[in-house]
Amino acid sequence: KSGCSILYISHKLEEIIAKHIEARGGADTWATVDNMKITGRFTAFSVEEDWMAIKTNKGQYYSDLYLGKHHVIEAFDGAHGWTIDPWQDITYPRLLNAAEENVFYQKAELMTPFLHYKEKGIAVELLGKEDLDGVEVFAIKLIRPNGRDEIWYLDAKSYLEYKRISIWTDFAYPSEAETYFEDFREVEGLVIPFYEEKSFGQRHRVLWIGNIDLN
Repeated sequence: KSGCSILYISHKLEEIIAKHIEARGGADTWATVDNMKITGRFTAFSVEEDWMAIKTNKGQYYSDLYLGKHHVIEAFDGAHGWTIDPWQDITYPRLLNAAEENVFYQKAELMTPFLHYKEKGIAVELLGKEDLDGVEVFAIKLIRPNGRDEIWYLDAKSYLEYKRISIWTDFAYPSEAETYFEDFREVEGLVIPFYEEKSFGQRHRVLWIGNIDLN
């Protein structure tokens, strides 16, 4: 009975992930994306400014943004990265630490980590079905190859991501974060959240996407 139960849960989880990928446009459509340039507005430290990021299907990432009044540049090659972040009184590029690199694995995802998760060495576990803010969701624990875990909540009706709990950073130190995803729109067959709201510690970040250019 125990073996049958495990097989059922495993099958159920694969079914949920498959429906999630399909809800986001499908694996075949995402396979046509080599890179995307995203522009929008970003609020940090109560200041709203322009925001730009480039992501590739190899997990690379580049971003030009403002954290409050400070202009910040970020780059990630899929494993390691650097930043110019005047908030820390450093005006030259510095290497990211391990906690920051974990954040950039999250930032660099073209879709969500569930797309080709096995090939990425990611482990997943179905925690069950929950009621979250009045929304019925599937809770899935995800463990990255670096050992960091996240909990994703997928809407049980739409199969789109509703919320993520993960480790972010606050001035380069690890901090648990809650991220909410809203305003899903279709872009050339892809379904993408155009609004993200994140809270960690006493910080609050809001990203509004204005435009996405593919390839």
